[in-house]
Amino acid sequence: MLESLAAALADRYTIEREIGAGGMGTVYLARELKHDRQVALKVLRPEIASHLGVVRFLNEVKVTAKLDHPHILTLIDSGEADEYLWYVQPYVRGESLRAKLDRERQLSVEEAIAIARQIASALNHAHQKGVIHRDIKPANILIHEGEAMVADFGIALAVTEASDSRMTATGIAIGTPQYMSPEQATGERHLDGRSDQYSLAAVLYEMLSGVTPHTALTTQALIAKLLTERPTRVRLVRNTVPPNIDAAVAKALEMTPADRFASCAEFGSALQYTPSGGFPAAEAPRKSRALLFATVAGVVVLAGAGAALMMRSSGPAVSVGRSEQITADPGLEIQPTISPDGKLLAYAAGSATKMRIFVRPAGSQGGRTIPLSDDSNAIETQPRWSPDGTKILYLTRGGAWIAPALGGSSQPLIAPSSTSIVTAALWSPDGAELAFVRGDSLLGLPVGGGPVRKIAIGTDLHSCTWAPTGRWIACVSQNSISVLPGPLYGNLAPSGILLFPASGGAAIHIAEPTAYNQSPVFSHDGKQLFYLSNRDGPRDVYLVSLSSSGQPRGAPVRLTTGLNGKTISISSDEKRLAYTVYIARANVWSVPIPANPPPGGVTLTAANATAVTRGSQVIQGMRTSPDRRWIVYDSDLRGHSDLYRVPTDGGAPEAVVSDSIDKFAPDLSPDGTTIVFHSFRSGTRDIETKTLNGGPVEQVTHTPAQESYAKWSPDGQAILFSDQSGPRNALLVRRGSDGKWSAPEVLAAGAYRPQWSPDGRTISYISAPHDGDPGVVMLLTLGHGPARPLFTGPPLVGHAVWGPDGRTLFLKVHDEHGATSLWSVSAQGGTPHELVRFVDQEWQSVRNDFATDGKRLFFDVEDRQSDIFVAQLISR
Repeated sequence: MLESLAAALADRYTIEREIGAGGMGTVYLARELKHDRQVALKVLRPEIASHLGVVRFLNEVKVTAKLDHPHILTLIDSGEADEYLWYVQPYVRGESLRAKLDRERQLSVEEAIAIARQIASALNHAHQKGVIHRDIKPANILIHEGEAMVADFGIALAVTEASDSRMTATGIAIGTPQYMSPEQATGERHLDGRSDQYSLAAVLYEMLSGVTPHTALTTQALIAKLLTERPTRVRLVRNTVPPNIDAAVAKALEMTPADRFASCAEFGSALQYTPSGGFPAAEAPRKSRALLFATVAGVVVLAGAGAALMMRSSGPAVSVGRSEQITADPGLEIQPTISPDGKLLAYAAGSATKMRIFVRPAGSQGGRTIPLSDDSNAIETQPRWSPDGTKILYLTRGGAWIAPALGGSSQPLIAPSSTSIVTAALWSPDGAELAFVRGDSLLGLPVGGGPVRKIAIGTDLHSCTWAPTGRWIACVSQNSISVLPGPLYGNLAPSGILLFPASGGAAIHIAEPTAYNQSPVFSHDGKQLFYLSNRDGPRDVYLVSLSSSGQPRGAPVRLTTGLNGKTISISSDEKRLAYTVYIARANVWSVPIPANPPPGGVTLTAANATAVTRGSQVIQGMRTSPDRRWIVYDSDLRGHSDLYRVPTDGGAPEAVVSDSIDKFAPDLSPDGTTIVFHSFRSGTRDIETKTLNGGPVEQVTHTPAQESYAKWSPDGQAILFSDQSGPRNALLVRRGSDGKWSAPEVLAAGAYRPQWSPDGRTISYISAPHDGDPGVVMLLTLGHGPARPLFTGPPLVGHAVWGPDGRTLFLKVHDEHGATSLWSVSAQGGTPHELVRFVDQEWQSVRNDFATDGKRLFFDVEDRQSDIFVAQLISR
């Protein structure tokens, strides 16, 4: 082709080399002889050219040649030579937006909006001339010296106008499905500018979020989503997108053209970036952290106040007024609680491995901050003021302790049991009794001494609060690890809210565990319950009215928008709301396994590691595929946890299971066709599978237990997993000859994260007091007696995974200071060897999960930050 084409155009152009190819044709770098300049020569595929015909092609291209706009790449020349149809555009020395996104994945909000506004202006100019592009996508947008230019105007038009049934039979698609409007996807011939508007909005969505509005494994599935599902709001994917930009993108992505902007000019006008109206960039340097949280708070309060939220007739109208930032130190500042007189604020501050209770003035004007206790090495959490304000009850060392509110000697009050820690402790309104949670029991203890009484039982209760009337106690059920400091702090799993009679009795369900529902707080009259939930996106404050029998009256009312809160408390006069704004970001990184590491391991920082994923997301679980080509992982990129895969060498991520249910810890089957994971579809953790070709979800377990962290057997006929409740068993299910899964079989108790050896003969797991705690690596050879320790002595291990050769296990360790290290040990036992050590306290792999392909170690790096704010609550 090249030789004949070069000969045909020899008197006008010298073809130098091929610079690109696509579904429509091939692009060559050529030199125009007349003006001695480089140009882009684009040649249509022969099958397209044969259906178009020379006359129709040239007539249509002439229309677009009249377009004259600074952001449109003009047509210089076109013609037919030796049966080839071709056209010429200026050669832009820059890159396509596609190349830029492949490299950076997400752009800054400012840059993305600037590009979109330039393209909107170009499209509006073309539409006024009666020209529709029909194939707006990142590959057709060129970036030259900071300016965006639309390429290939008219070629899609020419092809479309000439298309007929013969072209349809060739399978030639006009447009790119990820960016195609619904009307274009259904083959509607008479498109207008609103179709291009939709495509531009899809491009802007990708520039902001790093993903397209719809993803699927096949074109058919993608088009089906395009026609039936609304995209996740871009602000739920990336909360730094200002609300007005989020609204404009959503409007331009409406399925029905009449619901979009009337023109691209209107769309461009709506894309006004005002930094004061949105959050600052997620990558803001640490020194700007106070500004980041202050801006977050400002947006939240405006959203809450502007909503004019009304309660039912059983209570007053409530809105959230102005707020002020109270803390701004690096790290975690969480669980604020306002003293009964409203003057002081107690809170926990530190990191996931070291945290203390502090007391300070409740206002932003400053004042002395004092530690509650003298124990600088403890992990202290969940402070609770006594009703008279003189003491603070808090959790530490597995139990509940008490201390004078302004500092002094701390005393243990409630001890942990041999099997369970205390996960909640609180005062009765009259100060005469303490309620606490230990194991699955909510218990009462007279302050003056006396027998313990059982109030209720429930699954994984924590974060309890006692109504001021004394009648009710509300607790969170499930996901206690999300509020307790440690590797799993901030865990994304759903949780519910239960209401118990304080005198004892059955639970009343206030919020089902289908979303992240946390931090219940009663109103002063006990008739309403405030709580945090991500049921509609980010973690926001909701308020639900309660009947005299404790039943919820109607749907909860949303009080804030985009808060991303972690915990809340209400002052006793119900005039102030204290809350934490929590921001976490975790991505996958990799490092080569060192062959001969020095004693103490190779020093590891961001400078000598490789980022595998990028984006404003939290990734909790990851596995390598059996063929070691992919990393499969969970991510909350779209606002809830979906499952993705990305090449181990890096590249664009691909959603493999995406729906409204949170899903975690994926593992790919040995044949690469099916993924196993745990989800909360039924309200508790259950094991599920789904084929990658779009088949239905298959439920493997369906019990009240907490089955999680599933792992395929090497032959694909069994699944290993653990139960996070009760004795924390390692369990096994097998697929029968009828294709059905067997009932779970208990393999070991006290097991955390069980793993198969590559030959399927041995199971490893961590034996530890509680899920997530460091412990001993155990090996269980199936059918050959009890489990045995792999090695004796240090280190205690958070997680262990097998190398692909089965001769080595790799270990993840967190020391008492929170520093991470990765080790290896022979599968036959012996002394573990430290491979790499994370030395930067601001760059740590805090979670236990990690993976390996035998050549590299893959791990998360997570940044967790939170600050405390106090806002006005306005009632009328």
